Amino acid sequence: MGIERTLLERLARPKSAVSRTMQMNVTEIVRSVVNHLRKMLNTKQNHAPAHMDYGIPDPSDVAHSLPDAIGTMQKCIRQCIEKYEPRLTNVNVIHVESELDILTLRFQITAQLVHSKERVPIVFDTLVDSSGRIKVKE
Repeated sequence: MGIERTLLERLARPKSAVSRTMQMNVTEIVRSVVNHLRKMLNTKQNHAPAHMDYGIPDPSDVAHSLPDAIGTMQKCIRQCIEKYEPRLTNVNVIHVESELDILTLRFQITAQLVHSKERVPIVFDTLVDSSGRIKVKE
Protein backbone atom coordinates (compact mmCIF):
# COMPACT_ATOMS: atom_id res chain seq x y z
CA MET A 1 0.00 0.00 0.00
CA GLY A 2 2.53 2.75 0.78
CA ILE A 3 1.56 3.82 4.28
CA GLU A 4 4.47 1.75 5.63
CA ARG A 5 6.93 4.43 4.58
CA THR A 6 6.68 8.19 4.45
CA LEU A 7 6.70 10.00 1.13
CA LEU A 8 10.32 11.08 1.63
CA GLU A 9 11.35 7.51 2.47
CA ARG A 10 9.68 6.25 -0.72
CA LEU A 11 11.37 8.93 -2.82
CA ALA A 12 14.79 8.27 -1.27
CA ARG A 13 14.58 4.48 -1.60
CA PRO A 14 11.99 3.35 -4.13
CA LYS A 15 11.19 -0.35 -4.18
CA SER A 16 11.12 -1.23 -7.85
CA ALA A 17 11.10 -5.03 -7.65
CA VAL A 18 8.31 -5.31 -5.07
CA SER A 19 4.78 -5.89 -6.24
CA ARG A 20 2.00 -3.74 -4.83
CA THR A 21 -0.38 -5.23 -2.31
CA MET A 22 -3.37 -4.08 -0.29
CA GLN A 23 -1.96 -5.54 2.92
CA MET A 24 0.12 -3.38 5.22
CA ASN A 25 3.37 -4.56 6.69
CA VAL A 26 3.22 -3.65 10.39
CA THR A 27 6.96 -4.23 10.84
CA GLU A 28 7.73 -1.71 8.10
CA ILE A 29 5.29 0.80 9.57
CA VAL A 30 6.90 0.49 13.02
CA ARG A 31 10.37 0.86 11.50
CA SER A 32 9.27 4.00 9.68
CA VAL A 33 7.67 5.44 12.84
CA VAL A 34 10.82 4.76 14.87
CA ASN A 35 12.99 6.46 12.24
CA HIS A 36 10.70 9.47 12.25
CA LEU A 37 10.68 9.65 16.06
CA ARG A 38 14.50 9.55 16.12
CA LYS A 39 14.71 12.44 13.68
CA MET A 40 11.89 14.45 15.24
CA LEU A 41 13.01 14.10 18.87
CA ASN A 42 16.57 15.07 17.93
CA THR A 43 15.38 18.18 16.12
CA LYS A 44 15.40 21.24 18.32
CA GLN A 45 12.47 23.64 18.14
CA ASN A 46 13.01 26.73 15.98
CA HIS A 47 15.34 24.80 13.63
CA ALA A 48 12.73 23.73 11.05
CA PRO A 49 11.73 26.89 9.15
CA ALA A 50 8.49 25.36 7.81
CA HIS A 51 7.28 24.51 11.33
CA MET A 52 9.08 26.38 14.08
CA ASP A 53 7.47 24.20 16.77
CA TYR A 54 8.62 20.93 15.11
CA GLY A 55 10.87 18.97 17.47
CA ILE A 56 11.43 19.47 21.17
CA PRO A 57 13.22 22.12 23.22
CA ASP A 58 16.90 21.54 23.86
CA PRO A 59 17.11 19.16 26.86
CA SER A 60 19.82 21.33 28.42
CA ASP A 61 17.38 24.27 28.40
CA VAL A 62 14.66 22.13 29.99
CA ALA A 63 17.10 20.97 32.70
CA HIS A 64 17.18 24.51 34.08
CA SER A 65 13.48 24.33 34.94
CA LEU A 66 14.03 22.11 37.98
CA PRO A 67 12.16 20.56 39.74
CA ASP A 68 9.68 20.35 36.85
CA ALA A 69 12.26 19.40 34.20
CA ILE A 70 11.19 15.75 33.88
CA GLY A 71 7.49 16.64 33.65
CA THR A 72 8.28 19.36 31.11
CA MET A 73 10.28 16.94 28.97
CA GLN A 74 7.49 14.32 29.15
CA LYS A 75 4.93 16.89 28.04
CA CYS A 76 7.13 18.17 25.18
CA ILE A 77 7.76 14.66 23.83
CA ARG A 78 4.07 13.72 24.03
CA GLN A 79 2.85 16.93 22.36
CA CYS A 80 5.41 16.65 19.57
CA ILE A 81 4.44 13.05 18.80
CA GLU A 82 0.72 13.84 18.93
CA LYS A 83 1.14 16.74 16.53
CA TYR A 84 3.68 15.40 14.03
CA GLU A 85 3.28 11.59 13.99
CA PRO A 86 -0.27 10.88 12.80
CA ARG A 87 0.31 7.12 12.69
CA LEU A 88 0.32 7.06 16.51
CA THR A 89 -2.63 7.77 18.78
CA ASN A 90 -3.25 7.61 22.55
CA VAL A 91 0.34 8.64 23.23
CA ASN A 92 1.58 8.36 26.80
CA VAL A 93 5.08 9.23 28.02
CA ILE A 94 6.24 7.88 31.37
CA HIS A 95 9.53 8.66 33.13
CA VAL A 96 11.38 5.50 34.16
CA GLU A 97 13.81 6.07 37.00
CA SER A 98 17.27 4.54 36.76
CA GLU A 99 19.56 4.33 39.77
CA LEU A 100 22.44 2.98 37.67
CA ASP A 101 22.89 5.96 35.36
CA ILE A 102 21.91 9.29 36.87
CA LEU A 103 23.07 11.25 33.80
CA THR A 104 20.56 9.59 31.47
CA LEU A 105 16.82 10.22 31.43
CA ARG A 106 14.70 7.29 30.34
CA PHE A 107 11.14 7.57 29.10
CA GLN A 108 8.78 4.85 27.99
CA ILE A 109 6.44 5.86 25.19
CA THR A 110 3.28 3.83 24.81
CA ALA A 111 0.86 4.46 22.00
CA GLN A 112 -1.42 2.78 19.52
CA LEU A 113 -0.37 2.39 15.93
CA VAL A 114 -3.17 3.36 13.59
CA HIS A 115 -3.26 0.33 11.32
CA SER A 116 -6.24 0.04 9.01
CA LYS A 117 -9.28 -0.15 11.31
CA GLU A 118 -7.23 -1.70 14.10
CA ARG A 119 -5.19 0.00 16.78
CA VAL A 120 -2.01 -1.96 17.48
CA PRO A 121 -0.35 -1.27 20.88
CA ILE A 122 3.27 -0.23 20.62
CA VAL A 123 6.01 0.60 23.17
CA PHE A 124 9.26 2.53 22.69
CA ASP A 125 12.11 3.16 25.11
CA THR A 126 13.63 6.61 24.84
CA LEU A 127 16.95 7.58 26.37
CA VAL A 128 18.16 11.17 26.73
CA ASP A 129 21.91 11.10 27.32
CA SER A 130 24.05 13.74 28.99
CA SER A 131 24.79 15.43 25.64
CA GLY A 132 21.06 15.87 24.94
CA ARG A 133 21.00 13.22 22.20
CA ILE A 134 17.82 11.13 22.20
CA LYS A 135 17.82 7.44 21.31
CA VAL A 136 14.58 5.65 20.45
CA LYS A 137 14.47 1.87 20.72
CA GLU A 138 11.68 -0.47 19.72
